[in-house]
Amino acid sequence: MRLIEVTFPIKRIDGVRDALESAEADHVRIETHGECAVARAFFSTDGQQPLVDRLQELFEGETDWRLLVIPVEATAPKPASDEEKAKRHKQRETALREEIYVDVAKGADLSPNFFVLTVASTIVAAIGLNADNVAAIIGAMVIAPLLGPILAVTLGSTLGDFSLIARAGRNTGIGLLVGVGAAAAIGLAGGVNLDSGELMNRTVVGLDSIALALAAGVAAE
Repeated sequence: MRLIEVTFPIKRIDGVRDALESAEADHVRIETHGECAVARAFFSTDGQQPLVDRLQELFEGETDWRLLVIPVEATAPKPASDEEKAKRHKQRETALREEIYVDVAKGADLSPNFFVLTVASTIVAAIGLNADNVAAIIGAMVIAPLLGPILAVTLGSTLGDFSLIARAGRNTGIGLLVGVGAAAAIGLAGGVNLDSGELMNRTVVGLDSIALALAAGVAAE
């Protein structure tokens, strides 16, 4: 459940009212305060994204408005039962594009934790490869933070956000350089076990490896 709240100049009230009327909201309310107006739309199921998109199109190029997406934990009275609406939406909760953008963009930021986890995952992976230990290699994949910037590049490509693509691409490259540098230092300090099956298997790339990478990428999407 979410509450969509938008504050806007009163001159735009007709356009906002039309957008709200076409939305599948459970409850809608518009209040006016002098030259400013506030509209609220409550949704118990999916259906917010079309309204959010239409409002953004309505106010494109303007700065004197603000849209808030507020998660709702509970409401009273309980939303009325609507069998057709429930059948169409199946009571599922889908994140808004704006919510996904905030989460993914945050995961692409550089931070002390990013560098610590990158070095830590490199150490675990190096030890696992040298010891021929599959569990340690999988553990390194779990704690590696590079998935965040990679997902941000994918989302930026989907949305055409070149700023996000550039920032996430840069951070991905920095993470790779840190990982490769740490791995090289570990290899020089501790040596390399060329008898490790897990290590030697990763020196051979075939069509099966490419198919595996593509399938994993599709699953991640």
